[in-house]
Amino acid sequence: MARPRATAALRVGHRRLDLVAVGPDHDVLTTRTAPNPPCPDGPYPRMDVDHVWRWLLAALADFGETFAIDAIVPTAHGRTAALVDGRDLLLPLMDPVATPPPDVVEAYLDLAPDPTRVGAQLGPACSTLGLQLFWQVSRFAPLLDRARYVLPHAQYWGWRLTGGGAAADLSSLGRASHLVEPRGRRVSALVRDLELQTRLPPLRQPQEPLGRLAGPVAEFTGLSAATPVLVGADDQAAAHGRFLAAGLETATIIVDDDGPQLLDVVAPSREPPIDAATQLISGLDGRPLARRTLVDASASVARAIDCALTQTGARGAVVVEAGPAADESIWPQLATHRAAHGQAVFTTPAETGFAIGASILAGWRGRRRPPRLDLTRVVPPNATDD
Repeated sequence: MARPRATAALRVGHRRLDLVAVGPDHDVLTTRTAPNPPCPDGPYPRMDVDHVWRWLLAALADFGETFAIDAIVPTAHGRTAALVDGRDLLLPLMDPVATPPPDVVEAYLDLAPDPTRVGAQLGPACSTLGLQLFWQVSRFAPLLDRARYVLPHAQYWGWRLTGGGAAADLSSLGRASHLVEPRGRRVSALVRDLELQTRLPPLRQPQEPLGRLAGPVAEFTGLSAATPVLVGADDQAAAHGRFLAAGLETATIIVDDDGPQLLDVVAPSREPPIDAATQLISGLDGRPLARRTLVDASASVARAIDCALTQTGARGAVVVEAGPAADESIWPQLATHRAAHGQAVFTTPAETGFAIGASILAGWRGRRRPPRLDLTRVVPPNATDD
């Protein structure tokens, strides 16, 4: 009996790993998850890449026993990057939320680009990939001479899966990084100032093939060596991209697993304000998206989100991606606030949105139909039916 076809969608998140098998109609078939704790040892807090790699190979081998894998699509938290030579990491992969020493931050301020061009300031909610790379380059300059590539996070895992395929995409490179000018869809002057311009691989589209599965990986997992690995994308951009693919220009509210104290609002917007809480990031298709981070908004979460949506210029439907720890009583209040703006509020499962976006990338050339979105309308309190 033929095994069902599936795309393997990988997410290397801040604290969690996911591998999801997604069918040709963008339906989630099965999921494997694992924690992704940081390692405190080393020159700075780092990700445990050996743990991620072992888990990924085992999960792919598990999927290969059940599914015919058409493609592997890597996605990852975009705020870290890998300095590699021809074969290995030159420096540990930094934890995306690692805090640089004050002297590094002070020195970086003299180099940081104009926030109106790169779409992000520095502040409590705005640590950037550019700052992380400056930290590495300034403290470990001799290693830079040996670096062949600076790989965005998602593309690092593609590089390992293919045995050396190198690329970058705007969504991975442009997550409030200072390395991209989102409105211009191009890299910023900071790349040159850090002397990384010759080490940044070519910018490619997330749906393009990066390469075939490396022989040793194919042998270990049992997958075909002809399995394509795509360039991939930032995980948040992939999750938001499924709404764009379905023809919706939405504002997406992402609630952290710890609850509603940390909220990310991602909204298509033309000219949002750039301040300590609002940044421009690059979406799955390269267009700029506005993101506003709310810290400890517990006094009035619904009102805080409502204000953030207004300030970022949110248009269209409002979709809430909330984990199981979120307080569901917030959303009817939000629906009341946004009704005054003519916006409906919906909820959708948070765990596999990135995987649907990855599946869309895998089906791009085959022109698969858009996904069926799992949306539940939030009814404002005391609303009446017509």
